[in-house]
Amino acid sequence: MDRSWILTLTEGGGRSEYTQDINREAWIPFAGPRGALTRSTYGRRSVHAGQVPDTMPIPGTVAYHAGWCAADVLPMEDTRNLPADPDRLLAQVRADAESSARKERPEPGAAALDDDQIERIAERTVASRLVTLAQNPFPGPGLRAAVLGALSRLPTAAMRTGLADAVGRHGVGASIRYQGPDGWEITELIFEPGTYRFLGWRHLSQRPGGGPEVLREATAILETKVVDAMPEIPAGTPEPCTPTGPSGSGRTAPERVKEGR
Repeated sequence: MDRSWILTLTEGGGRSEYTQDINREAWIPFAGPRGALTRSTYGRRSVHAGQVPDTMPIPGTVAYHAGWCAADVLPMEDTRNLPADPDRLLAQVRADAESSARKERPEPGAAALDDDQIERIAERTVASRLVTLAQNPFPGPGLRAAVLGALSRLPTAAMRTGLADAVGRHGVGASIRYQGPDGWEITELIFEPGTYRFLGWRHLSQRPGGGPEVLREATAILETKVVDAMPEIPAGTPEPCTPTGPSGSGRTAPERVKEGR
């Protein structure tokens, strides 16, 4: 179950903020994760400001993503070239993040990014990528342990008790705090006490100008099991994108809601 805080802006200056729950089911073939299928059912939403645009999916809407489109919805990435040693992994992820941050270009007419801005962008990218790797359903031998080890080496990482996931289950976990573009952000990985089964994660941040932290996004993993087959997409269901490949001419971005951060 995903819970996302969503900000929408219209050309006329309209603004709405609301929280949407989405029940997401994913079928991942053992022989080829890129043949995955996801089914998302839009659930309850809570409006915080303004009105939800009519173009947004209403509760009860069901959407399918197939092939590469489904892979875009799942927290997967190519991990074949990542080391299974925490220190080497952290060094590689940090080097990639710093290289990417230095290539960023500000808006036309704006001053070039200074070293402090580059460092903040890089540290945010490091934390974000490690969290994504921690959720990867196919981490590879030893990689999940290396990812958690790398997370524990971040200077703002801390162990916490009394955490609750998106459906209210209580657990223990790791909290990673880092400077985002608009203030401090916190990502928490939540595990079941005793068994350390991964329950999910949540992301919080401060509103511009300070104030209490706001829950921006959360995922609770409710069930994982082996099944015999994948479901059929019902006839007449719109296909959100063409399932070709990462650089195939037929691929377009999935129809996903842009989440405000």
